[in-house]
Amino acid sequence: SSLRGAVESAYPQTASRLDALRKTARLYAPSRAVSTLLEDESWLDAYRGQSRNRALANIRRGIELLQSYEVSLGRNLPACADYLKREMRAGSAMEEPEAMTDGADALRVMTIHAAKGLEFPVVALMYMESPPTRDAGRGAVSATRSLGAVPRCLPDGSESVRRKWYDAIEYAEKLDESSRLFYVAMTRAQERIICCGLPDKTGKKGADWLSLLLAANENNGNVLPVTYTAGVSHTAPRSQPSPPAEIQPAERKHPPVPPTLRAAVLSATAYSLISWCPVAYRMRYRQGRELKWERYGGDGPGGSELGTLIHWILSRWNFKPESLASLLPQNIAPDAMNRELSAIPPRLRHVWRRRENRVSCGKWLESFAEKKECAVLAEALEDGRLSRELAFSVNLPEVNLVGGIDVFWDEPDGCRVRDWKITPEGGAPHEMYEAQIEFYAMACRIARGGNVNAGLIYLRGGAGEISSRAVENWDELKNKIVRAAEIASGERAGARGDCGRCPFASCCIEKNVLI
Repeated sequence: SSLRGAVESAYPQTASRLDALRKTARLYAPSRAVSTLLEDESWLDAYRGQSRNRALANIRRGIELLQSYEVSLGRNLPACADYLKREMRAGSAMEEPEAMTDGADALRVMTIHAAKGLEFPVVALMYMESPPTRDAGRGAVSATRSLGAVPRCLPDGSESVRRKWYDAIEYAEKLDESSRLFYVAMTRAQERIICCGLPDKTGKKGADWLSLLLAANENNGNVLPVTYTAGVSHTAPRSQPSPPAEIQPAERKHPPVPPTLRAAVLSATAYSLISWCPVAYRMRYRQGRELKWERYGGDGPGGSELGTLIHWILSRWNFKPESLASLLPQNIAPDAMNRELSAIPPRLRHVWRRRENRVSCGKWLESFAEKKECAVLAEALEDGRLSRELAFSVNLPEVNLVGGIDVFWDEPDGCRVRDWKITPEGGAPHEMYEAQIEFYAMACRIARGGNVNAGLIYLRGGAGEISSRAVENWDELKNKIVRAAEIASGERAGARGDCGRCPFASCCIEKNVLI
């Protein structure tokens, strides 16, 4: 019999799970089916010790490969499977997936591309005297979109003018790419960076990283400590070599470094994390780690996906309890499920179709419908004064503020700003949410002027009426936002939140490190 028939006969539960995964892959995406291995990691019990980290890293790498294929070529299941199979066979030539545990006391040697998104207390950059290289082994004729066919040389052996243009354009592109890579390399360091290179081997055009660094340092008054260690040059030994003249090219100008660096753009979430703990900000925005605090405290479902679903429902609800049945039906016949799902965005269907999620959301909104604030929102909606999911981008002189306001409306004495929260009140530090709503208030103040009343709406077990307040000290709030922009630019900050109350303590590798 076929393999599928044998599995169905001997292991019916396994066959049923494989069938469900196959449907998930065809309905959503193949990477989504593989991602289920990250939701229930009980399969890791089959591995021992460090092998678990390696297995988990390889699963994540496989998901990344599938997602890259889906974005560029589509979500066809057989084609994705074939692509993943080919990539696995060629795995020896790939970068080894990171499987080291957080906080491991080790020296890591990796390429800059592999280090992107990571951070380390101390980083050493090697071979900084190497200039960006041109393509080696180029053919007799190069084809370009801008110059057409470019021959290496003319029939008489001389170099063509088109070739000179081609070389100049190619070198400029290499230099730009090298500068961007240099920025990535420099920003991997949290506390200290060690730049290693041989000054007497730098390129004559000053395009290598060491030349760029020394030239910028010279133009800005030698603000960086440069130390020349004892070494041997090409011709004679020297104990304290001085930089050669060619590493400070006059033809390349570097803008002066401003006295205070700060981020050009700051979001509400970034500001709230910095206000609570700069370490949490680095974990989320520098290391790309997902921070979840909904799972800490409270009973019942939670998570960012459920939060996205309830925000979507609240952007369409008329704030009347009788209309919740159509948005969140609790009992759905199997033959009607596909029809109901067709009205839900594809990214939210897997959350909405779970009955416990719909029941929980319905209970939270029914409870909120009994409060005075809900009646105020319903009245503002009927009058056409209410805006929901309002995106903004406004400028302070020092930084651009961006984000999205959940609820906004005008009153005679000023505007109102509200932010939905499904985290149980007390399940996450209130200071973070306070900072976030203050950020929204500042954006409204810049855009509209006048008074701003800001408040948080805890949908999950909030007691009493909605607590809100009018922001009074705008200058102090502005200074706090500017300071957060400076920290976001990479400045090392000493202040940190209360680790005992921090919802991210279990995934923080620095909670026991004195900053």
